[in-house]
Amino acid sequence: MGRPGVVLALTALLAACSPATRPPGVPESALAVTTELDTPALQPREGDLSTAILRLRNDSSSSLILRDMTLLADPESQEMASAIASWQKDQPGHLELVADRNEWIYDRARAGKRVPLFNTGLLAPGESITVRTRLRLLHFPRHFHVLYFELSPEDLRQKVYFEVRRDKDVRYKLLFGQDLQDRLRPSTRPDMGSHRTVIFPHAEVVRPNAKIRTFSLDTPLRPRAFTLAEAAKRAGMQPPYEHTYTTALEGWVLRKGDAVRLVNADAVTPLPRLRRLERFFYFVDETGVGKLQVEFLRETKSVFAESWKLVPDKERGRVFLFIQPLDLPRFLKDVLEANLDLDVDMTAEGGRILVTRE
Repeated sequence: MGRPGVVLALTALLAACSPATRPPGVPESALAVTTELDTPALQPREGDLSTAILRLRNDSSSSLILRDMTLLADPESQEMASAIASWQKDQPGHLELVADRNEWIYDRARAGKRVPLFNTGLLAPGESITVRTRLRLLHFPRHFHVLYFELSPEDLRQKVYFEVRRDKDVRYKLLFGQDLQDRLRPSTRPDMGSHRTVIFPHAEVVRPNAKIRTFSLDTPLRPRAFTLAEAAKRAGMQPPYEHTYTTALEGWVLRKGDAVRLVNADAVTPLPRLRRLERFFYFVDETGVGKLQVEFLRETKSVFAESWKLVPDKERGRVFLFIQPLDLPRFLKDVLEANLDLDVDMTAEGGRILVTRE
């Protein structure tokens, strides 16, 4: 990392029971997890966005195949569960099983149906990988789980197909003996997100084969000078209410019923209806100083045609707007006065704000 991190305490759970209540004779999880919060501050500040660094280590004598990691739902904050990482995935190209030889032929240049048979989460004994994810520093502790498979040597020989290349010919085959051992030599680079790609066709058979490693992330947060309790009092809202913080607009955002308010020490500002409150302001804050892309759905563009410079995409029949962060308050005010809704569509490449109707 380019800057010092603050190592956080982890509360490790095994499936549904804590270590303190684990029955006698039940082994520790094969998957060890440690975390680090990438922040320059000795005590992170509530409401900021930060990168959580999650390191997963195979502490067993067996090989592990990771399937996915999930940030669990938080009923108190009304935040829904969200995917953090998925190691079982598809890849572009044509994949074909040669049944009589029990091997797969993969042609990346040829079009084909994409199926999630590739896996990038195979961990040899003693091997580690690292997951980095952005989090809003609110609603701590945050709870995660990892779904994974623990494979015996026989499972490896029968269920995991390794890449074998000859010039442009790419195949995935079962390996044995020294060939298999060579592929399972542990990597010495724990900060990598993956060490190898295999084909694992059994990832959907979750029960009773899969295991769950549950862990919690917690750390003290430096409170804001203008607190959430003060914001709620100014907004006239009594718990329960949904809330988040936005660094772009420097204030708390609270929602109770249809009422959405941006609150700071200077003002209480009504906001339009937001279909996903936390995700919307996560996108806004993560964009930072860059322009925010807006798309108008369901004939909503006419309200903005005179006061904003719209950008039509005639080929796809879509209309966009690109706004500077300083123009966001005016945009939100116009959406509110037009009685429209806002949503956000987030992708790996970024995302966009959606203007729509109920």
